[in-house]
Amino acid sequence: MSTDAWLHHAERVYPDSNILIYYVEGENPFQDRIGSVLREAVARSIPIFINEIGVCECLYGAYRLGRHELEAQYLELLFDTDIFTIAPVSFDLLIASARLGAGTGLTLLDATHYVSALEAGCDHLVTNDRKFRSDADLNVVQIGAIR
Repeated sequence: MSTDAWLHHAERVYPDSNILIYYVEGENPFQDRIGSVLREAVARSIPIFINEIGVCECLYGAYRLGRHELEAQYLELLFDTDIFTIAPVSFDLLIASARLGAGTGLTLLDATHYVSALEAGCDHLVTNDRKFRSDADLNVVQIGAIR
């Protein structure tokens, strides 16, 4: 699957936090693919959303490693580039995520990404997590399937 093929039809995109971690922390070959997705989405004016939990997941790794430069890279990418819309996480979203996760086998954190994507009106979720499945409401794009 080429980046252009699915992005041509995308209206709103939600990257799983693992996508941003791969991109910022240089996990190849995914870093180049993710860069292509981000550039193409921006060029096509496709809104990109991530929830507050996703931001914290990214920062958690930087803090755990004690890497202040990594923290700065995440903060710049997420807040200074105007690429991302940060979606708030409400108690209702957490309850819906708990219900979804319990029914599908997604972890609670992963379920928050799925529910946040739906609440933000996203039609595509990009991930490297094989537990996510496309359904009638959301197309799941595996980063490994993008060339």
